[in-house]
Amino acid sequence: MHELDPLNWKILDLVSKMNMSS
Repeated sequence: MHELDPLNWKILDLVSKMNMSS
């Protein structure tokens, strides 16, 4: 399995922030 790309991590971080904000 390939490791997640930095971009994917960034997206995940943004989603997490949005979820917490909601």
